[in-house]
Amino acid sequence: MKNLIKFSIKRRFLNKATILLNILLFILIGCGFFVDKLVLLINPDVFSPLTVYVDDQLWENKDYFFEDEAFYQLYHYENQDIKENEYVLYYEDQEWFVESLYSVNAVDMQKITIIIQQYQQNNWMSISESNQLDEVQDVLNPIIKSRVLSETLNIDSDKQNMMFVVITSIYFMMLSFSSVIANEVVYEKTSKILELILTSVSAKVHFLSKMFIGWLTIMIQALLTGMFFGFWFFYRQVYDHGHALLDFASKLGLIKVEASTFREFFIKLSIDHHIIGLFLLGLSFLFLGILFLQMIMVIVSSFVTSIEESSNIQSPCYLILLVIYYFALSINNPYQMSVGIGYYLSFVPFFSMLFMPCRLLLQTVPLYEIIISLSIALIAILLVIDFGGQVYKHGILDNKRINQKILKKITNDK
Repeated sequence: MKNLIKFSIKRRFLNKATILLNILLFILIGCGFFVDKLVLLINPDVFSPLTVYVDDQLWENKDYFFEDEAFYQLYHYENQDIKENEYVLYYEDQEWFVESLYSVNAVDMQKITIIIQQYQQNNWMSISESNQLDEVQDVLNPIIKSRVLSETLNIDSDKQNMMFVVITSIYFMMLSFSSVIANEVVYEKTSKILELILTSVSAKVHFLSKMFIGWLTIMIQALLTGMFFGFWFFYRQVYDHGHALLDFASKLGLIKVEASTFREFFIKLSIDHHIIGLFLLGLSFLFLGILFLQMIMVIVSSFVTSIEESSNIQSPCYLILLVIYYFALSINNPYQMSVGIGYYLSFVPFFSMLFMPCRLLLQTVPLYEIIISLSIALIAILLVIDFGGQVYKHGILDNKRINQKILKKITNDK
């Protein structure tokens, strides 16, 4: 079994396709750490403030426009040539008009609407009495206090987003490698290598070795990916301590923490042992779910007789997995994860690898529910190992039986 695992690992990682894949992964991670530079290189004006021109009438009341140079810049329109992403505002017959060289996109139109609303509000406030202003402010800005009846987990959005992104990345990485072992079984079966291997080890040992090889492959690839992340993180830290990258993410609304360096960002996140425990617990469910999926795919692949059939089986599987992932995203809310379908699926093997981590990020899950879900997942894996080993043996020996029947028939005909 040791030699079988060693041989499979060498064949998996010491080939041109895997080396090329890791080179591309290294480049993609580097692009992720320098995405702010790439976006500005492609579109230098992506974060430039709007250029807004106003006519003579509005220019006389320019003090009513709120000043925010990062949001927009106001100029007097004197029949200048309008360029792309520049707009002219004027008020005529109690209607607002905006002129532009091309059609206004939705984001810029929303910004222009905010500018006009602020102007009208300031203009109205200048001619109204103070008591009316107070009444209007109370109407426009009501004080709302939230009161939550159900027990929820007090984790801010930045932590939740970061943990969910990491879990999602590992999910898709594991899915890509879970099919690798299934393809390897098909390859060994079609190339007659399997018959040679089974002369030294039993079918059950071969089945268990494939499970171990699959996990070892995922762990090695995860280690390589972690090394790539570490390299680019250190390089970006030396480059500018992550200042421009964090500013870029903040402008896009990806993070809400105000931080100028990586160190400051992680300090303000306040990642304690409780958060780390929830993350590791979520990964445990994910690992068990992927292991369950991997075992099923290997068992099914044992009945496949050609690479073409293997592709036909795996394509629907990927489609099902994508549907499950997006379904989990669509119902990722406290209600569905407390009493809805997400709650019940968090106890079902395979589904629990996504739905239980979602519950852990949204609310306080009772310890007994976590133990029940883990126990069900482990029992399902043990049952697959017990009964699946026999099915796997039947599948990989199926070709032998067919060949023997054909040979016997030919001999009888002669």
